[in-house]
Amino acid sequence: MAGNISVNASGVSDGYRGGMFEPQWLTLLEKLLKQLVIPVGLMPPVIPTCVGDEKDATWVTIKKWLDGQQNGRVVYVALGSEVMLSKSELAELALGLELSGLPFFWALRKPVGSTESNSIELPSGFLERTRDRGVVWMSWVPQLQVLSHE
Repeated sequence: MAGNISVNASGVSDGYRGGMFEPQWLTLLEKLLKQLVIPVGLMPPVIPTCVGDEKDATWVTIKKWLDGQQNGRVVYVALGSEVMLSKSELAELALGLELSGLPFFWALRKPVGSTESNSIELPSGFLERTRDRGVVWMSWVPQLQVLSHE
């Protein structure tokens, strides 16, 4: 069934992600197949073995910033590399982070397959106004390490 779904702009079909299977369809599929069906979603990429240790420069930089923040008080924003926010959605999210007054770490990457015309434009002055309490990280982030950090 999933093989017949066409690939979207990200290069991955919605069927591969499991997005086409809502709960009632999973129940029906279990009845038809007479087997347990467990949706697993998009399979995560292989994580390099050095991620999370002190040899990974990306993690060392992020960890240093996180270590300087109060435990449990950082807003972490990561929508994944397949989510394409409109300019207005990006501006609203930035405004919300700015108005919250809280420290934040925003993993903001261009979606897979995007072009220069899909460039990420944060609201004018956002980075300057929030630089003392927030980070906008524009490349890959070791998400498991960030989420497990105090």
